[in-house]
Amino acid sequence: MTSKTKSPTSYLAYLPNFSDGEDAFLLLIDDDSVRWLMGNFDRLAYTPFGSACDEFTIGDGQSIDSDEMCLLKVELLNHGIGTNIVRTSATSFRWSVARGSAHHFSELLSGMVDCTNGHNYLNSDDRDSPVVVISRGEYEVEKVRQWAAESHQR
Repeated sequence: MTSKTKSPTSYLAYLPNFSDGEDAFLLLIDDDSVRWLMGNFDRLAYTPFGSACDEFTIGDGQSIDSDEMCLLKVELLNHGIGTNIVRTSATSFRWSVARGSAHHFSELLSGMVDCTNGHNYLNSDDRDSPVVVISRGEYEVEKVRQWAAESHQR
């Protein structure tokens, strides 16, 4: 399968039992993708109340790839606080994010701009939701692709 990503270092995988035995999304990033994520979370955080709910997709190959094995649709939680992630199909998930959480996520990501390696967690307030692990320079894309393919076959 040919990758449509702008950068071969940005990749999303859903990995059951990855983070201390919990399900996780492992999101490999580079400078372009971390800035893209920050911009999208900022857009959610500053969407005016009462306007149409904004959204973006991670893993569709536009800015971050997933080999079509994992799509994470991020949408504004217009009423309420916190975040939660629900599965919508075998390969798709919906991540509802409140304005305050979107702003917090953008701030966390800002610390990963221009760094060479490290990770951060974008935790959900729902204990049953997978954790989102943002990683830079810690994993090889090909190894994560292999893990994702293996977990997808189960």
